[in-house]
Amino acid sequence: METLRGLILREKYIRLILSGSKTWEIRRTNTRIRGTVALLYRGMLYGFVDIVDSFPLSVDELKTRVDKHGVEPGFVERYAAGRRVLYVWVVAEPLPLPRPVPVRYARGAQVWAQVSLVDVVSTLRGAGMADVAEKVLRRVRRHV
Repeated sequence: METLRGLILREKYIRLILSGSKTWEIRRTNTRIRGTVALLYRGMLYGFVDIVDSFPLSVDELKTRVDKHGVEPGFVERYAAGRRVLYVWVVAEPLPLPRPVPVRYARGAQVWAQVSLVDVVSTLRGAGMADVAEKVLRRVRRHV
């Protein structure tokens, strides 16, 4: 079964990413994952984005880059929890869905979930989003 990684985020951050106004996701750990990922929240799929880079950046610098990550400086400080460095996951090429669709993934997933690519494509086609399904297939296969 071909799977697609799903990144679990709060809905407000998903919407910022899909609008193109949030191009940096801040995390406490680095990632080597590159390519198209699904954006998930509470069992719903909102769209897709490509992770194109990941690098460390000081918390002080991050607090000055609200234009990239969309998070208030106070939140960055609290999220860092004493760390001097956090990681930036650079996202690009957002592909929003016209409306969220349900998707299945393992209960208890915190950051990453595995979703069946076949199920995602089938769900999108069944919801009248065949054009998006084809775009996703092309993007996923481009990164293989």
